[in-house]
Amino acid sequence: MVSPDFMNLKYANLFILISFGIMFFGGCKAENRSTKNKEPSSTKKTESQELRCLLDKLESHDDEVQESGCRQLMARVIRRKLSSEAKPLIPRMMKLLKKGDSDVKLSLLVALGSMGANAKEAIPSIKQLLKHSNELVCACAEEAIGQITEQKQNKKPSSAKNWEYQQLRRLLDKLESHDREVRINGCRQLMVRVMIGKFSIAVKPLIPQMTKLLEKGDSDVKLTLLAVLGSMRADAKDAIPSIKQLLKHGDMFVRAGAKEAIEQITGQKQNEGKNRENPDMMKRLNPAVKLGKSGDSILIN
Repeated sequence: MVSPDFMNLKYANLFILISFGIMFFGGCKAENRSTKNKEPSSTKKTESQELRCLLDKLESHDDEVQESGCRQLMARVIRRKLSSEAKPLIPRMMKLLKKGDSDVKLSLLVALGSMGANAKEAIPSIKQLLKHSNELVCACAEEAIGQITEQKQNKKPSSAKNWEYQQLRRLLDKLESHDREVRINGCRQLMVRVMIGKFSIAVKPLIPQMTKLLEKGDSDVKLTLLAVLGSMRADAKDAIPSIKQLLKHGDMFVRAGAKEAIEQITGQKQNEGKNRENPDMMKRLNPAVKLGKSGDSILIN
C-alpha cells in the first residue's frame, strides 16, 4: 500500500492539470479537519474572499500557517481556475512574489497562471523570476507567462530538451535510492514537475529506466512514475507492457494509476467491466505533495 507519509503529503500543487494529476492532487479536506470549526466553508465565500484569506496565510510569519496557505491555494486552483474576480488582488500577489520564499512563489505562480489573460499586469513581476536560483521556480514562471500570454516562451530547443532530460534523470536517481526519505523527496519533486507540464519526447531515452523502476519500486515510486509516463502521452507507448502488469497489482491505487496512465498514453478508455474500483476509495487518491520546510524541501536545488 501507499505509505502514510506519501498519502499525507498535502501540497495541493501546480498547473497543467492532466487527468492523473487531478486524481492525484484533488483536494485538501483532510488537512482542513483541524480548522473545520474555526472557518466557514470556502464554498460559502466569494472567490475574492477566499483568495484574500489564503493570501493572509501566505503573509504569515508562522511557517505552519504559511505552508497550509500554500497547500490550500494550490488545491483551490486545481479544483477551479481563478477568474477575473481575483484581479483586484493581483497587486498584493505581486508583492508576495517578491518577498515570499520559493514555496510561496510557486503557489502564486500557479494561481496567476490559472487566471490567463486576466493576470497580464503581473507579467513584469513574473519575468523577474525567470532567472531565479531555483530551477523549479524558473520553470513555473515560464509556464505562467505562457498561460497568461497564450504563447510559449522562447527557449532554445536543444537547451530546453537537455534541461528536461537532466532534470528527470536526477529525480529518477532519487527514486532508486535505498534511503526512504530520499525516495519520498524524489516523489514529491517529480509530482510537482508533472503538474507543471507533461514531459516531452526529450526524456524518451529514460523510459527503460522508468520501466525497471516500475517493477522494483514501492507503491509510492510506482504511482509517481505512472503519472510521469501518463503525462508523456503517446511518447511513452513503449512503457505500456510494463504498465499493464500493474493493472492486477495488490494496491488499488497502483491499479487505478496504471489504468489512468494507459488511457492517457493510448487516448482510449480502459474497459472496467465488473471489477470497477470503489469510487469512494478512489477519493483517497488526493494526497498531493507537501511543501517542504528547511531541510525537507520539495524544491529542486
